Amino acid sequence: MLRGTLPNDKAGATCLCFLLMLIVKHYRVENTVDNVKVICSQEPPLCPACNFLMSGYDKRLRFVIRDDGEKETYLLRRFRCPRCKSIHLQIPDCIEPQKHYAAKIICNTISGAADYCPADNSTIRRWKKNPPVLPRK
Repeated sequence: MLRGTLPNDKAGATCLCFLLMLIVKHYRVENTVDNVKVICSQEPPLCPACNFLMSGYDKRLRFVIRDDGEKETYLLRRFRCPRCKSIHLQIPDCIEPQKHYAAKIICNTISGAADYCPADNSTIRRWKKNPPVLPRK
């Protein structure tokens, strides 16, 4: 489990950080009636911290901007590890962790392969200054 300090905490006390994500590569996408994409993973949810099988905790919505500038809505599952008590969000490999734009857009823009990007110039400069950590297809 990761430990860190809160920026507003003057005493410097440690807190538990639940920022780890499960990035799945083998999944199928199902559309609901209201055009929300549900990710159905074909991989068992193993805790990245202790490699223990996790159980479902809840679900949350995530908005991702496509290459044409339109938003897609995903319903993502969160899991809780019974051993280390950490909570992990399961995201497909087409979504970049902690970013609003799809992973393909970010990688193509950084590499110069994209002719058009719906992001602002300041966002693109930030992507180039701090490129994604994970390699993409």
